[in-house]
Amino acid sequence: MQTNRNRPRSSVTRRTFIANAAVAGIGGAGIGGAVVSGLADDGVGRSNTAVQTLCCQAPIVRSVDVLVCGGGPSGCAAALYAARAGAKTMLLETLPFLGGVWTAVGVSHLIAGRGHDGLNAEIHQRLPVHQVFGRNIYLIEDMKLLLDDLMAEAGVETQFYTRAMAVAKDGARVQGVFTASKSGFEFLPARVVIDATGDGDIAAAAGCQFEMGRSFDGKTQPVTLFGTIGGYRGQAAKGQTLVDILAKGGWRPS
Repeated sequence: MQTNRNRPRSSVTRRTFIANAAVAGIGGAGIGGAVVSGLADDGVGRSNTAVQTLCCQAPIVRSVDVLVCGGGPSGCAAALYAARAGAKTMLLETLPFLGGVWTAVGVSHLIAGRGHDGLNAEIHQRLPVHQVFGRNIYLIEDMKLLLDDLMAEAGVETQFYTRAMAVAKDGARVQGVFTASKSGFEFLPARVVIDATGDGDIAAAAGCQFEMGRSFDGKTQPVTLFGTIGGYRGQAAKGQTLVDILAKGGWRPS
């Protein structure tokens, strides 16, 4: 596939799109498939950003007591304990598996896995865990499978490849969430909506105030990058010892 490297990138951010989608009512009932072109504020003080507003119908596919948006550690905990308390619970995740930073990012150690209550302690009891430098290290695929089992045992309905896009409100109360997936736009009514997106996307779409970045320039901290090294059969290493091992393989870490 060929791309145009000289084409300017859009200045509309995901947060801006979600907020605009909430105002425009993506998936509003009874609205046809018209597309309206125009200019809109892009959220950073510029009012000449070209946009297109999509209006379409969103079928109401199911109604739940608790709808959790985001299947990372906090979302999994919220969905699990809501379902165990007797609530009809649904968990939405954009990726094809649960776990968030535990699985997709590769933060493969449990914090407070022993001597505490809660989800981490339960995972520590059921997951094959290896002690490396005093940390409880697990295999990512084992974590994926265990989280699937926990949700199934509690009766949580999990839907993957689904992004929460906008909300419907009655006054200040969120009534449900519009989603986008391979099934198109859909609407999920819920008595309680929990934002576990990691970026506060649903809270922002609902009109909640938020702060982003440093107060004086808005810049955010770069994410930490994790990687997996294969083929090494020696003893576990860290610090300068690890740097030396990588150097022998021709790698120079930053």
